[in-house]
Formats: sequence, structure tokens, C-alpha cells
Amino acid sequence: MSELQLHCEVREQVGSSAAKKFRAKGLVPGVVYGHEKKPDPVVVPAGELRKVLSVTGGHAAVITLEVEEGGKRKKENVIIKEVQRFPTIDRILNVDFQRVSLQEKVRVDVPLALIGTAPGVDEGGMLDQVTHVLHIECPAGRIPERLEVDVSQLSIGDMVAASEVSLPKGVLLLSAPETVVATVVPPRVEVVEVAAPEPTVAEPELIRKKPTEEEASEA
Repeated sequence: MSELQLHCEVREQVGSSAAKKFRAKGLVPGVVYGHEKKPDPVVVPAGELRKVLSVTGGHAAVITLEVEEGGKRKKENVIIKEVQRFPTIDRILNVDFQRVSLQEKVRVDVPLALIGTAPGVDEGGMLDQVTHVLHIECPAGRIPERLEVDVSQLSIGDMVAASEVSLPKGVLLLSAPETVVATVVPPRVEVVEVAAPEPTVAEPELIRKKPTEEEASEA
């Protein structure tokens, strides 16, 4: 049984208007699907769901979902497949749960954590984490909380690809192997623009009329 537990109730009312009423009562509408069973529309207390999401830190994890329907309760192992949020406020709009068994293989995104100090940083470079999650496949009961990426050998210009990330036994990488996870980029060189000298404008030559013979003799 999973250490993470969550309570929900099967709902009969569906649709956008019903969903608004549930949210007004502090409930998040959702659905439980998978294992070739009929999807169950449910509602989950928003506070309890936030606590679970806070504990998992957003990574995939098996949750024991206690489903209440008609006074009866059943427990199912699930993973949170998707969480929809309002675009303008910090509020959960909807949640999808996928039924799983602890032995079956699931495909999930797992966060990456950089460990170690890159020598390239001491050389003046900047460590840049390009990718923050990897897509993997593994048994549901063995989903890693995170994958650690050792950057202690990276000099300026070096990088770590997804294929170089150490994976636990039974974990298969689904992300493209050549995906850049982290790299040390060279220090930025500030280019100082030197103002170009103003072009020198030549003074116009004074063109004088050639004197006549009489003017020349008078002079």
C-alpha cells in the first residue's frame, strides 16, 4: 500500500455548471480511469489534493485512492496523470487519476537534480540546466522520486546528455538520448561599441573669377 493516501467521492453530476458548484464548495472535479474499467467521475477535497501535491513536489508517485460510492468504499492504486489549473489564479481546475498496479510499467516524467560542482564554473563559465525532467518507463511501484545528474566533470563547453544520466535498475529512458540535460557555457564577453569618428567635411574651395587684362594691369 502506498504511503500517500487521498479520499474522493464518486459524483453523479457532470458538466461545466456542476463543476463550478463543486469548486465553490472546495472540491476539485476529476476522473479515475484505466485497467479497462469504466471511468469514475469523482470529486476530491481541494485541501487534501494540495497536500499530496506538496509532498510529491510534482513528481509522479503511487497514491492509495479511497473511493466512496453509495456508502461503500474501495481502495485503488493510482498516479496523478494530469492536473489542470486556472490560467490566472493559483487554483486547481481538474485532476485525472490513472489506475495502476505496483508491478505494471508506467510512463512518467521524473525531475532531474544536478549534483556536484562543475570545474567550468570556477573557470568563469555558467552552469545551465537545459532539461528539468526526463520521460521514463518503469514499474509503478518503483518510480524514482528524482534522477541525479553528476556535473562534477564539466568544463567550459562540456555537456551531459540524457543517455549519460544514471538510471536505477528497471528504469527505461524514453526521452531522446541526445537531449542536452546540462552544459557549462562560456562567460559572456561584453562588447564595447566605440563611436566611429565623425567624417571630416572639407571646406569648399573659393572659386574666383579670373581677372581680365585691364584688371590685372590696374592691380
